[in-house]
Amino acid sequence: MSGVESEAPSLDLRKAPAFTLRKAVEEDLPHMAVLSGAAGGKIVPGGGDFVLQAWPNWWKQDPRLHFNTFCFDGERPAGFVRVECYGKPQSPDSGWLEGLRVDPLSQGLGVMTKVIDACTTTLPSTVRSAIYLAVGSTNEKMVAISNKKYEFLGGMIMQGFNPQAETAGATNAVAASMHVRPLAEADLGAAWALLSSQPAHKAGQLLLPGRFYGFRAANFGALAEKIECGKAVGVFGSGDATPLLALVLAFDSGMEREENGQKVVIEIHTIVVSTRLEAATVGGVLLAFGRSRPTAAPSGANLRTLLSTGPFLPATADDPGSVDVDERLKQALALAGYSRPMASHLRVYRMPQPEGASSAPVESSRLMTIAVTSVAVGLLAVAAALASRRGR
Repeated sequence: MSGVESEAPSLDLRKAPAFTLRKAVEEDLPHMAVLSGAAGGKIVPGGGDFVLQAWPNWWKQDPRLHFNTFCFDGERPAGFVRVECYGKPQSPDSGWLEGLRVDPLSQGLGVMTKVIDACTTTLPSTVRSAIYLAVGSTNEKMVAISNKKYEFLGGMIMQGFNPQAETAGATNAVAASMHVRPLAEADLGAAWALLSSQPAHKAGQLLLPGRFYGFRAANFGALAEKIECGKAVGVFGSGDATPLLALVLAFDSGMEREENGQKVVIEIHTIVVSTRLEAATVGGVLLAFGRSRPTAAPSGANLRTLLSTGPFLPATADDPGSVDVDERLKQALALAGYSRPMASHLRVYRMPQPEGASSAPVESSRLMTIAVTSVAVGLLAVAAALASRRGR
């Protein structure tokens, strides 16, 4: 998420800034604390900045999979950005830009561009054509900047499952005929066939859920990784053929927060459903998956299942903010007892390929398939408590 704030104190232009850029290191935490105090204090609703909590664990990752850059105005930290990479450490296939912070004193002076450009030029060549970022729809200033600079892939909309919701008999019957189970290596071919049959994949809009609320390119190797790590579930139909009707993927990292003094574990998923299914059948698929999830975590805490749907593009060009779930899925979600817990959505973008970078297709970075999900902006309220629980 961006740390750009809407208000910016005036800068004394009589003294020209002397910006310097360098690779960030773990020992820069005091600099990050200064920058966070100036630019990140409002990132989490109610105050706080997840970057400070995430910082120690960031440096435990393979150094080939994360790249961090600071911008300084003299000795004052003026900006920071980080790109996390996905795939094999020796040849990652995509990157996720996060932790962008710009001191309000340095806004309007090109710091955002400087620090991002400096960071992305250090990335492996296999990553530079597939760098993604997300902005909460309520961050109007950063949305405006991103709409101009980056390719908008669509908005992700959160849906919460209510296991106590009353559902119609017909939907219950469809759900009862479904079989839900974790996918195994033997299912990879069927899962990839389902993903690659989606019309949206041809537009290169779709991504896989990654660490925490990050995203990665959707390719065959990434799907195999999700299955191997136990983060992929299939919903199968009835009958001898038992076709795979839906693929559900989870983020690599679990999340916790406190509600009314009790711990709640939150699981975020995304789903890809066969295009052949009508809304009533999709409703049964969604209900079968929701009912297959436990209501308590191994720790004994309540477990909440959330489904983030998308990406969805604006309904009309005249209203770029009008992102909503398509009609088939909207009907199915209502049938299955899901509801939208917040009006905001998460906007996902792809950064343009740097000049001179190779555009030749690479097997590991094919932008193919799948509906993407994310922790919508309202969930950032839990980020400070969850950042230390980041997964792989």
